[in-house]
Amino acid sequence: MILVTGHKGFIGQRLFKDLQDKFGEENIIGYDLVDGDDLRDYFRLDKLFRENPINTIIHLAARAGVRTSEKFPDEYITTNIIGTNNILRCAKEYEIDKVIIFSSSSVYGSQTPPNAETEELSPESLYAVTKVSTEYLAKASPIKTIIVRPFTCYGENGRNDQVIDKWLWQINSGRPITFFGEGNTKRGYTYVGDLVDGVIKLIDYNQKDNHEVFNLGGQTITTLSELLDIFKKTIPFEFKVNKIDLPNGDVKENWADISKAKEKLGFNPDTNFKEKVKELIVNNLKK
Repeated sequence: MILVTGHKGFIGQRLFKDLQDKFGEENIIGYDLVDGDDLRDYFRLDKLFRENPINTIIHLAARAGVRTSEKFPDEYITTNIIGTNNILRCAKEYEIDKVIIFSSSSVYGSQTPPNAETEELSPESLYAVTKVSTEYLAKASPIKTIIVRPFTCYGENGRNDQVIDKWLWQINSGRPITFFGEGNTKRGYTYVGDLVDGVIKLIDYNQKDNHEVFNLGGQTITTLSELLDIFKKTIPFEFKVNKIDLPNGDVKENWADISKAKEKLGFNPDTNFKEKVKELIVNNLKK
């Protein structure tokens, strides 16, 4: 049985459904704060493991977002660090076979991309610090763990603090979109379907070392200005753009070296970024 924490979040929803399709609904269970399942409640979590024959954990549940972490530091520290530690405690107690833990590409900080798994960790925000902490907890655990570092995920049912979804919400609300900096920041956007495919490949991956790390990122590098150009060419009316300074903690460039995932997992994120963004705009723009 596979446990997915955070199964009602952006990535979790897609992963949960695809796992059900692959392994059967009866073999997948979820644990999400939306249902009152708080990772910080160790007794509640322990009860879940006592009552279910879990052998694999995919741990996505976390407070996400660089900017929001500065506003609610206690929530991020307790949920991301204590929550992950509780997952690892249960994994050890119940002798779980495989534990896959989501970290973040933000752990690389401003190091020159493409970033490889062997680079030093250099967090520049509180959110990134909590993710580095979860990685160290995993590394210190006696059980086998795999760390996933996703890079700028986008797709259906995304979070409103992510640029594509935020811009669509602002445009649909008649507000000017928020445009940070001069538009020269770069990201290697990763389609959620490609990311989930990589995670599912990790379930069958023959792990030899106690602790492994995998970057899962997209292959198309796009500037913020290029993303704005896609919006302008797709949306059949004019909208306002509010340019403001790049916030503290936001790195200027961020994309992945995925050679390890390609070689060991057969990971191939081939979704066309431009066409997928157009599709998301058309499907979510108010008529």
